[in-house]
Amino acid sequence: MKRLIVSAVLTATLLGLVACSEENEKLEQEETEAVAQLPTEKEISKEELHRLTEELESLENIVSIDVFLLNLDHNDQLLEKDLKKIKKMTQSKKDKLASAEAEAEMARLTTKLEELTTASTIATFVKNIEGNEMLSEKDLEELKEAAETKRADLLEQEQLAEVERLEGILAQKNTAGELDTFYTNVGANLVLTDDRKRALQQKITNKKEEWIATQEAEVQRLQTLLANKTTGSELEIFKQNIGTNTVLSDDRKRALQQQTEQKRQQWVAAQQPKQAPRSKGGGGGVSGTVQNNIHNTPAPKDQTPHLFANCTEMRKVYPNGVPSTHPSYQAKHDRDKDGWACER
Repeated sequence: MKRLIVSAVLTATLLGLVACSEENEKLEQEETEAVAQLPTEKEISKEELHRLTEELESLENIVSIDVFLLNLDHNDQLLEKDLKKIKKMTQSKKDKLASAEAEAEMARLTTKLEELTTASTIATFVKNIEGNEMLSEKDLEELKEAAETKRADLLEQEQLAEVERLEGILAQKNTAGELDTFYTNVGANLVLTDDRKRALQQKITNKKEEWIATQEAEVQRLQTLLANKTTGSELEIFKQNIGTNTVLSDDRKRALQQQTEQKRQQWVAAQQPKQAPRSKGGGGGVSGTVQNNIHNTPAPKDQTPHLFANCTEMRKVYPNGVPSTHPSYQAKHDRDKDGWACER
């Protein structure tokens, strides 16, 4: 009986063990099947790469791409090969966007440069584009070179226009005083370069020298004519003609008119009788006024002004020179133009 019981127990145990084993095998099979259904790392990486590729295609500016690149470094779903691939794609798109942005920026700045019309605004333009991060170094240098070329052209045009304007003003300057003032003003001009200032100032100096030479020649000519005037009427007409002379400056006209008037007064004095006739009543004589005129205005021995070849000759007669009102005054002896010839 005991054997039967033991045998039954053993049989039941064996049956239980068999059933348990079958159950375990079933669970293991189910687990294996479940694991087999899970995606592999390769599949996960591939799917993530696909997602990132679509996201990359939607990005439209460099800033967002930079953020995208930064996030890739923290992505743990990509295999190394796929990570490199997406980074390469991202960098390629970034380069294309940067190129497009640089091209657009270059076009914008080129258009702006074309609109500038003065050298000063172009100089400001060049200063402002320094450090422009959207342009490549090559594009920046190309733009700066174009700006400098245009600035030089505009500066040359401005210079030529200013020279033309000032030469027009110079043509209207007709006296030494006007020319001296204009010379100073040219030196303070803010548009012209120093070379052009000096060139224009030289023209002013040349015109002043020509003006002085013309004045001296005209004075010499008129003094020669004056020397040939021997009557009061001739001298009076000559004095009037000096007033309408279009060559001489006003101060030279006045000086020459004074010489003419002095010579006319000398001629008038020379025409007065040396002695008034005595009255028949005896005891009468020349009136006091006539006597004073005879004694106080002696007639010169020579009515023609003595013109000297140079100051050495003049100083033999007039050691201290003569003023502009003196008949012997000549402009060529008055080098400093102070109205006194051959002064020491």
